Amino acid sequence: MDDHNTFADFVDDFATATRQYAKKQMQWFRKDGDFFFVPVNMEDDKATRVKDTASLITDMCKVSRNDFEAELYCIADKGRAHGATLSLSAQTKLDNEKQGKGMKFFVSKRVKLVDGSSDLAKVLAEADECTRKVQSLETGKSK
Repeated sequence: MDDHNTFADFVDDFATATRQYAKKQMQWFRKDGDFFFVPVNMEDDKATRVKDTASLITDMCKVSRNDFEAELYCIADKGRAHGATLSLSAQTKLDNEKQGKGMKFFVSKRVKLVDGSSDLAKVLAEADECTRKVQSLETGKSK
């Protein structure tokens, strides 16, 4: 049994499948006219991203229905055709579409469970322990 290679293959395959699923979700969201895109600045630290995003969502919950729908249903091409600035959601949607084009060429790279890391060694040790437990249960059944 080669836990290391099997686990590495699993993690790589899982990362690829997750990326593909996320790409499909974003395609679906972009087609949904009722989906509101909320910008998140990935350059900020996690606490700032959460605070800023929650604040924006809270602010959007406080606006009138008409103002919200004006923001939500602003059509990007219509806004550009009339020289208007895009709504926040429309601009975020366009930015997301540009980012999505780069997802075609995404190459998964493990950053935590890498060869030689203590995290990988710990996960593999736990996997070995689980394997021993399952094998001992199977041995007990066959008696």
